[in-house]
Amino acid sequence: MEGYDILTEAEKTEYEEKAGKMKGLFPSTLSMESILSWKNACLPEYRVEGDYFCIRILDRIRGKRYYYMPLGEYHQESFQNLIEKLWEENKESSPLIIVDVRDEELGWYRGLHGFSCTISDQDSYSDYIYRRADLEESFEKQRARYNKRYFIRKYAPEKRKLLRSDENSCRNVVECAYCAYHSCKECTNGCLKDTISDFLKTSDSGAKYGLMISSEGIDIGYAAGIVQGDCFVFLFKKNCHGYRGLDEYLQTELLNELPEEVQWINYTEDMGIDGIRAYKKKLAPYHLKPRYKVLVERIG
Repeated sequence: MEGYDILTEAEKTEYEEKAGKMKGLFPSTLSMESILSWKNACLPEYRVEGDYFCIRILDRIRGKRYYYMPLGEYHQESFQNLIEKLWEENKESSPLIIVDVRDEELGWYRGLHGFSCTISDQDSYSDYIYRRADLEESFEKQRARYNKRYFIRKYAPEKRKLLRSDENSCRNVVECAYCAYHSCKECTNGCLKDTISDFLKTSDSGAKYGLMISSEGIDIGYAAGIVQGDCFVFLFKKNCHGYRGLDEYLQTELLNELPEEVQWINYTEDMGIDGIRAYKKKLAPYHLKPRYKVLVERIG
């Protein structure tokens, strides 16, 4: 299976054709938009092997190589053959690491012959799944409604759809919302200014939705993500500090922009950060959709 190519926006159609054969909610990280947004930190390569779209990642920060769950229509025999080939090409750096595996896909690993599979999950890397109606209701509760009204009254916000030309504006918001409060050495997963820039640079997609909020001519917050079937996946959200009600206003306005068929909101993982975890738990009733990491080793 040598001969991987760099994954680019040009492969989106083929990627989606393979992904379309898989059912259910996808992990928040497993989309072309998300993968390409992090390409500066995690170089993505791909190869099509039979009925499977295989994505290999070189994590430049951690110095590791791993694979996303292959995309395609699964059959035990073809999946066995695929793992044989992946293991063979990866045997010098064993074990074979496959990440972002869903519950419904674990059975394929348990059915492998000649391999030992160690399956692990972490709560911090589980996606938070909300019913859209529950989130909309939560932002109409008394406190949230008061904060939105306060924000509108004091800051007279303007909103606009997030466009490719907003790259520098997003970078400025990240500077104000995040960079001023930490050391750059703490960016262990790539610079947040680069990720949103890469997201905007990829071709305009009908699946992308995003808003920029400004006050007195200054951009102060944005949120963006993609629609996958009947689910909207939040990929980015940043608010400048000191604007009471900005978060509630931004979230409500973006929800209003989403197509009617969107019934679920995937709010991604909390990365083990206590503040993010507490925030997401308080938003609305939620379901944790776990992501698993599978270590595959040859037996004998």
